[in-house]
Amino acid sequence: MSMIQSMINQGVSHLLDPFRNFNFIVEIDGILAAGYSEVNGMGIELDVEKRHFGGENDVQYTFLKSANYSHLVLKNGISQYNFMWQWFEDTVQGKPKARNGSIFLYDLGSKTFTYWNFYQAYPIKWEGPSLNAQGNEVATHTLTLAYQQLKKGTI
Repeated sequence: MSMIQSMINQGVSHLLDPFRNFNFIVEIDGILAAGYSEVNGMGIELDVEKRHFGGENDVQYTFLKSANYSHLVLKNGISQYNFMWQWFEDTVQGKPKARNGSIFLYDLGSKTFTYWNFYQAYPIKWEGPSLNAQGNEVATHTLTLAYQQLKKGTI
């Protein structure tokens, strides 16, 4: 029996609060990939083909086709940790290496609740920090990844 089903059976379904979006980590090939402050772009969209057939002008048929995955955009503070930059630089130099990764979402007690695995990812874009001599914000950069597949799991 699942944890959720067990909780419902015990009458505590009202305790299933949504999880917060700030408590997560990103791993690439099982290595903590740096402390990211934002992850955007986890998305899948199915292509569809719409058709009408002879004489049925008031009916539109929709046929499902292939899945399209949006790009993952990872944003974090600049640090001495160079793993992700080196991966991007190797790709630019013509030595691309596909890597698998995971994004883990934690509950407020720092226990993994769910995760998403992405497969065969390549870095395709790097954006450096906006620098301002009068500012005091953390210098951040973004790395954009293209990937072939996204799967969701639960703990």
